[in-house]
Amino acid sequence: MSPELLKFMQDRMSTAYREQLWAVTIIAATNAFIATHATKLLGALPDWLICLAAACLSLLALAFVWSRHFIYVHYDECAKAILAKEASELCPSRLVTPFRLAVTKYSGVTLYSLIILGLLGTAISLVATSEGTGQR
Repeated sequence: MSPELLKFMQDRMSTAYREQLWAVTIIAATNAFIATHATKLLGALPDWLICLAAACLSLLALAFVWSRHFIYVHYDECAKAILAKEASELCPSRLVTPFRLAVTKYSGVTLYSLIILGLLGTAISLVATSEGTGQR
């Protein structure tokens, strides 16, 4: 087992995790801005353009978050395969049920996805119900 290889994998996993957090933070801030400034934005842009931009950005953020999730899972599985022989006595596999594995693997990325979609829905709803001075 190479400690440098494991460190590389852990670094890649940490990077993927941080990039997920930044993507969620950036799109959350963008959608919050759209939601809180809907009236002003409608004074300058048509509602369909604001909603389209919010939707496109949110969908791109979702794709980015899920891609980083799969990168994280890839390196996690690689590290587990390397450590499997040494850890078999310390970590019995009977403790990891398929349900626990699925919850552990997908709970974070599902939460991030719901945050992105929820804020997108809020932004679009507020744009649709706000009165602006611009043309629709």
